Amino acid sequence: MGLRTVWLATLALWGLLIWALGLAGLGQRIVPLPDDPGMTQRLPSLPAASAERLGDYSRYAEIAARPVFAEDRLPHPFFLSAENGQGAAPSVRLTGVLLTDSFKMATLTTEQGESLRLQEGHDPVKGWRLLSLQPRRAVVSGGSGTQTLELQVFDGKGGQPPTALGQGARPPGMPPLPAAPSSPAAPALNAPATPVAATPQAGANGT
Repeated sequence: MGLRTVWLATLALWGLLIWALGLAGLGQRIVPLPDDPGMTQRLPSLPAASAERLGDYSRYAEIAARPVFAEDRLPHPFFLSAENGQGAAPSVRLTGVLLTDSFKMATLTTEQGESLRLQEGHDPVKGWRLLSLQPRRAVVSGGSGTQTLELQVFDGKGGQPPTALGQGARPPGMPPLPAAPSSPAAPALNAPATPVAATPQAGANGT
């Protein structure tokens, strides 16, 4: 009998023994211990909330007297609107209107020169939404609130002046005109006749 056979037989006997003990009720008598109140940890208790967390305004007067975000820690006046009571200029301009019975679209131009096409009833474009559209007016909403924009039309001022054309000059991009065919010179009809000198006849005077 080899050593391998002995090991296999030993493992088989151990397996049969554990199986027999399991059938006999091994492990069925293990029961949990009863609860021990002494082993339970107490939860930390929170302090009672104060009835008033914010004090009187006089307690914070020093914050107004010495602003935190001012470099010199002195109060300075500030304005919510532009000078002369005028609102801030809109960041977009209305440069185009396309208006039909079933389609409404406005073209806006931003300060950076970017063109935005907004359709009424559609999703916003770059944060701008078209609310209503008229032939020369559009109501849009954006980051600075609701704005009414007037259509900008050319009033004849500004822009590049037209190119002045001199005599005989042609606009750029126009091909040169073909040269006119040269006509032969017409014969002179009224040219004076050249007189022909008379040839003296021999022997007319006896010579």
